[in-house]
Amino acid sequence: MGLDAVELVMDLETAFNVSMDGVTVTTVGALYDRIRNQLPPDSATVVRDFPAGELWERYLDVVQRSTRIPRRDLRPEASFRDLGLT
Repeated sequence: MGLDAVELVMDLETAFNVSMDGVTVTTVGALYDRIRNQLPPDSATVVRDFPAGELWERYLDVVQRSTRIPRRDLRPEASFRDLGLT
C-alpha cells in the first residue's frame, strides 16, 4: 500500500474511530463497507441504505479531503487504483 493509501486509512480511522488494520484499499464502496460494518449497530450514524445517507456523505468528505479525488469520481464501484491512489 502506498503512502497516499496509508494516509487515507489513517484519516478514516481518525474520523470514524475505527481500526483498519490489514485493510487492502480496493474500491470506494468496499472501503466504506468496512467502516460501516465496524460501527456499533445502535450508532446514530449507521445507515443501512448503501450508498446513501449521512455516513456515506461523511465518508466521501474524508476521502475527498484526504486524496483530492473529485467527488464525482467517488462511486462505490470505482477502484482506488484506477483513481490514481496507489
